[in-house]
Amino acid sequence: MKSTKKIALTSLAAVSVFSALALASCGKEEVLHGEYEETFGKAQTVYVTKVDVTVKGDKIVSVVMSADSDHYTKESSKWPETSWTDYEAEVLKAFEGKSVSAILAAEENAVFEPISGATVTSNRIYQAVVNALKGE
Repeated sequence: MKSTKKIALTSLAAVSVFSALALASCGKEEVLHGEYEETFGKAQTVYVTKVDVTVKGDKIVSVVMSADSDHYTKESSKWPETSWTDYEAEVLKAFEGKSVSAILAAEENAVFEPISGATVTSNRIYQAVVNALKGE
């Protein structure tokens, strides 16, 4: 009887330790890097969008563009690049607080409305974030 009780207490202690470790890792932020490459336009320009996605558990904390990201479609005549950067901040902020599992389960972008005149550019960001979350 004593050995059964000892085994039960040892098992309970092990489960408690593993549960504590699992909970601790859920509270830790992790930065994931993602890229999306696309050839676009008459000039067949190659654009490589690079993002760093910070996640905590199942939630996205932030998305930032990598310094060497080349994602802005330069062939758009709708507005200059300086105008796009205003929209870019909106697109990046739209990911904050979103569920990682919901984004991965979605068949298409449900995070933000595509930006008229910058649909391709904003979609590159979305694809790069998805690739980061998938570990690609």
